[in-house]
Amino acid sequence: MEHAVLKRTPYYGAHDLGPSLMRRYFLLLLCWLNQAQADPSLLNDAEWRAARDPAFYLSQLDTLAGQDMELFHARSLAKAHLGDYRGAQLDNARARALATSHQESSRQRDFQLYQIALVLDTAAPDQAVTLLAQLKPALQGDGAQRAQWHALNGLALYKTNQLQSAIAELKSAFLLKRQLKQESKTAQLQYIRLLITLGNLYADIGLGQEAEQHYLDALQRTLSLNEPNSQTLIKANMARLYLDMDRPARARQLLDGQLANPTLSPDYRAAMLGYLAMALNAEGNCSAALRHLDEADALYQQLGYPAPPVC
Repeated sequence: MEHAVLKRTPYYGAHDLGPSLMRRYFLLLLCWLNQAQADPSLLNDAEWRAARDPAFYLSQLDTLAGQDMELFHARSLAKAHLGDYRGAQLDNARARALATSHQESSRQRDFQLYQIALVLDTAAPDQAVTLLAQLKPALQGDGAQRAQWHALNGLALYKTNQLQSAIAELKSAFLLKRQLKQESKTAQLQYIRLLITLGNLYADIGLGQEAEQHYLDALQRTLSLNEPNSQTLIKANMARLYLDMDRPARARQLLDGQLANPTLSPDYRAAMLGYLAMALNAEGNCSAALRHLDEADALYQQLGYPAPPVC
């Protein structure tokens, strides 16, 4: 963070600044000190803050100034949660450059791991595989970073349809994270994401009970962490799982609860309306299914998605 500089007012003649001007300088200095002391707390638990309420967190970060690698990292996290991946990648690059210039090698590796997570979020798994291979030799001495590497490598394998290899990598990450027993909010959030990814993978290969177990474990942890956005994601995934398991009533119960939430984001609302239409159709309620499908389609078009082709 750049330090504020109190510019001296040209003063000719007497050496004494005068009581009113001196008080003004002291007040300005005190304000700056209070701001400087408040800044670090805003950067603590950045990943949790960004996941919990990215728009509000980014608005808080926008009040801060300076070339601080942790500030750029926090901004990158918030922007990614808001879907601004281009902005997130630019701020991540700034954080990595500052970590390099300050010789903060451990944080540089953390930011490189997050760079790979961003690449995976933007659907470029081949590029992520290359970056993972380049980074792996540097991580041997840090258990937390190795666990995160395995988690990201598992996700890259999952996205390239190498499912058995993905399971092995994700299990390695899972075991490492359990051994580390980290209690920070960031570590807990990463553990939750790992459980969700494993749940998704098990659901894709038809292992419904294993998927449900991982989702429920992740959901319980999000409740303890007070992270509502991850709770919504898990419940949406669980609803889809129950549809695949031919349990439409259980899916509808989850979806009704989520759709009753007035703060549910439009993206989630559209997806859940689509799932609800599938559940109602499975139960034989075709008219209600079509009504909710129309609502989902209208929302998707408002969000800028292309209209489905007319059959």
